[in-house]
Amino acid sequence: MRTSKLLLTLMCLAMLALVPACTPNPPEEGTNTGNNTETPGENNQDNQGNQNNTDDDDKDLSNWQKVLKHVEPGIYQGLPDQIYFGMKMDYENEILAVCADGSAFVIEDLTEGDVIAPITAFDGNLTFHQITAEDDKKLGLLYNDVVNVYSKDQLESFGNTAGWVDAQLKLFAGFFGFDDYFYKGTMIEKYFKKIDEATDFNSTYEKIFNLARKQGGFVAIDDLFHPVYTIYNDGWHSELYPEDMNTKRWVVPYDGTGKIERFCVKRQRGWEGGGKRFIFYGPCNWENVTYVECDVVCEYAGAKYWFDKITAMSDRYNKVYEPNTLCVDGEYDLLGDGSYMVNITTAGYQYYSEPESDGNGHRYGYDANGARVQFTSDEEDFGSGYVYPEYKMDWTKSAATFITPMKIVFGVNYVTWV
Repeated sequence: MRTSKLLLTLMCLAMLALVPACTPNPPEEGTNTGNNTETPGENNQDNQGNQNNTDDDDKDLSNWQKVLKHVEPGIYQGLPDQIYFGMKMDYENEILAVCADGSAFVIEDLTEGDVIAPITAFDGNLTFHQITAEDDKKLGLLYNDVVNVYSKDQLESFGNTAGWVDAQLKLFAGFFGFDDYFYKGTMIEKYFKKIDEATDFNSTYEKIFNLARKQGGFVAIDDLFHPVYTIYNDGWHSELYPEDMNTKRWVVPYDGTGKIERFCVKRQRGWEGGGKRFIFYGPCNWENVTYVECDVVCEYAGAKYWFDKITAMSDRYNKVYEPNTLCVDGEYDLLGDGSYMVNITTAGYQYYSEPESDGNGHRYGYDANGARVQFTSDEEDFGSGYVYPEYKMDWTKSAATFITPMKIVFGVNYVTWV
């Protein structure tokens, strides 16, 4: 089962890389706000379940609309010892769920994972969740939720085309047997049995989580840690990271005229606060954030505007790292291939220095202005180090057909010594 699904997914992804999925009449979607306060699935058509329709009745429906139309809401578990294209297959470790509100869940293999089997969830609007967990010997049971909030519309830049919700739903529908190239809606009827009801996203999530759970108790979806939170085609989202990062200029929200096609916040456990580390550019509340980044579709003038703004800021926390800073005026073919580039990196390792100690055992470091700073008692513990923020950006105008967006990255760097 897993081999067949993997082959199907890879084939679909290959086709998507060349021609993004097209839906003549896409379903109504909620506004992409990132935090998605709408009730999951509230804008989807009612799921009628197993209607007797001809191919002509469905010709204008996407594969996912066919799932909602023809599959009776419920939680389904695969059957063992099934014949699939002449091969004996075992589906009993696979769980599929279609909810009455249009949301859905997939567990590809109940045997995977040591805490829970990985869960894929779709809220019925724009948001997909990839839910996993691990048993860390030091930190205990850790639950993660990688969130992608997709765009209603096809995106311009080649690297972000997969951020279109119709492209994701085309692949997702394949798990339910509604792939135009192979199953045509027969898979879930032949190889799965209904084991429970599925009315709405939240109640079904609890049931699915408990089916996937191998140790520990139930964990609400709002309590899962977000290592990556990505929003497509919906601007800048300061609400996804601490406001202090803007105030202290560790992050500078993009305000140019270009279109933000992807916004992403990445976190790492254990990075909250300063701890016993010397904060190189002054205290800042960053709450596990390691990166805030975005992709912006803009022309050279837009990239140059952002470059000039950052380098001219009098209150920014750092100096431009000259060896890695490049701003080409658009008339010079930098690489000899018709491309033009704007690139900036700031706060590089040229500011890093080993700590010094005095006769009383106090330790000292040097800030970006060369000032000698004594560490606090907390910062003097073995293993302490520098924490500092960093700006990066790059923009390339390519002669190729595909659009390459300007990428802006604000990073939190942690450098330790022993």
